[in-house]
Amino acid sequence: MVMAHDNPQERGTDRHWRAPLDKLRANTDPLWKAGRLRMRHLSPRTHRSRAVRVSDAGRAVPAFRPAALANLLAAALATSLLAVSAGCRAEPGPRPSRQVKDFDTPRAHRARARTLDAGAPSASRLASIAELVDADVEQAQPALAQLVRDADEPVRRSAAEWLAILRDPVGLDVQARCLQDSRCLRRHIAARLLGASEDPRYAPLLAQQVRRILDTDYRDGVWNGSNEKRALLLYATIGLARLGRAEDRNLILDAVDRRPSDDPAFLEALGYVDDARSREILWRAHEKLQHTPSCEEAGLGVPALLPLSRLGEPLAIQRLKDILRGIGTPPDPAPANALPIPCADRAQAFDGLRAQDAARFAETVFEIAAREPEGTGTREAWRALAIMHPREMGDRVLALVISKPHWQSVPHDVLCRVILAINPDLHDAFWDAYPNVAVVPLQRGYRSLVQRGLGRLMFTGTYYWTGD
Repeated sequence: MVMAHDNPQERGTDRHWRAPLDKLRANTDPLWKAGRLRMRHLSPRTHRSRAVRVSDAGRAVPAFRPAALANLLAAALATSLLAVSAGCRAEPGPRPSRQVKDFDTPRAHRARARTLDAGAPSASRLASIAELVDADVEQAQPALAQLVRDADEPVRRSAAEWLAILRDPVGLDVQARCLQDSRCLRRHIAARLLGASEDPRYAPLLAQQVRRILDTDYRDGVWNGSNEKRALLLYATIGLARLGRAEDRNLILDAVDRRPSDDPAFLEALGYVDDARSREILWRAHEKLQHTPSCEEAGLGVPALLPLSRLGEPLAIQRLKDILRGIGTPPDPAPANALPIPCADRAQAFDGLRAQDAARFAETVFEIAAREPEGTGTREAWRALAIMHPREMGDRVLALVISKPHWQSVPHDVLCRVILAINPDLHDAFWDAYPNVAVVPLQRGYRSLVQRGLGRLMFTGTYYWTGD
């Protein structure tokens, strides 16, 4: 069901969401009570239609009936939409009786037991660490502190890295020792985690690494270091920029200006250094990165435009908005039997957005998420909204989520996580739109991640973790 409106420019506004609701209002209450709405939903795991159920992972999966009930569904959702547009504080009538179940606590207990089992294989214990953090980050932290002294080296290393992600002093100190030890195999990861710690005490260690590499791994101005040194220089430079010490500015600018093979990944650092030289280096890099783009190969200079936008450059902001919208980019492919995937430049733009970009790009991304019909960029826009998590837009995002009974590009489970990432207080209002779901997950694990500022982990995992 699509909420049609005479003026498509009003899509996403309060006027759009309320527009035909007054007409339906009188017919709504009996429909909520009828209890005959059977829903169907494509499972994100199997892509098969299923009845209303709760998955093994504790995610309630509603299901929707065919299009014959579209008008009935429109009326049934009307009251919920009115409540959302009013701030999601009013309820659409008596809340349906349902069970709220905590699936995460028993899952966390099982994961903790497997994690601490010294006789279990390393691979099993490593997977259990990730599951424990996902299920209950508060219960995970003391268990991880125990594992830092474990006899199994991969388990010990993983526990220390997770603690550093949680900004626990024990984990951060392990990373600091690794950074200073030339025998440590993951010094670039240590630099990345220390740079994301927001603790300026680690800035001198990062600066030391940057200076040492610049002094020893260039010969006659040409890079001759290893790939490991290159990764260490990259993450130490970005981390040093994130920590924001004024005395490190010249070092950061020098490292980016001399970056190996003009590696565009280094440009991210200058988004934290508001300086005329940063703009000069970035615009010069943008010019080098530009060429005729293809769908497979980016050519619009997104790696330079993102840090320029963070420095408030109006032209960079406008160009990025155009790229996100698909203006001036190669046509996105539309495969017949698969979800559409944006071309390289659009994919770079969506993937690069972080919480700090919400003020500049959240409205544009919301507009793309609301486009009808769904298409290339819909799924990426929802993910970007969750990562930026603009809390002030929570009510509007919820209204958009429940504006139709089924999203073709975005599984119901993902939509629920988007709402949790933006504002966990809207979780109940989200489920009120699905009255036939008898068991609703409490989502203790995801809530605790969001409370710790780690909501992004619901969508990205930790491989590209930079602390945003």
